[in-house]
Amino acid sequence: ISVNLSPREISSDDLADRVAATLAAAEVEPSAVMFEVTESALTAGPDDAIRRLNELRDVGVELAMDDFGTGYSSLGYLRRLPVSVLKIDGAFVRDAANNQRTESMVRAIAQMARTMGMETVAEFVETDELRERMTALGVDFGQGFAIGRPVPIDDVLGDLALYEAMASQEP
Repeated sequence: ISVNLSPREISSDDLADRVAATLAAAEVEPSAVMFEVTESALTAGPDDAIRRLNELRDVGVELAMDDFGTGYSSLGYLRRLPVSVLKIDGAFVRDAANNQRTESMVRAIAQMARTMGMETVAEFVETDELRERMTALGVDFGQGFAIGRPVPIDDVLGDLALYEAMASQEP
């Protein structure tokens, strides 16, 4: 499950403690939760935000940089952030099918992430053409209508046992 963190949430001194307590109370493995943070959420107090993200990582949750590529200093933050996933902004993804420069940027982001031990997610993968293009460019995962449409949380939770059974089957 992925959850976006707002600048207000990141500024909370007890964020990691609240997350740990909530996960324990819900009996959810921390590794099943990914928190997504945008660069704008870091701008007010980057050192404090990075400290809090490290505290979250120590709880055991996954961390992702959302909308990667649209900020002013994404690379500067990236080398300091404890993230394991880069979510490539949808503006790059949509434009990659029509623009050679943008396509090169997506390929470079995917390669850089792989070199740094991170995974990549292409946002706004709305067509099969874009899905295939992102795969060819080395992007690990996609998010968008070509992958799946949004569904109510109750439907997802109702099918969770099926998903777990499928995931545990050996290939």
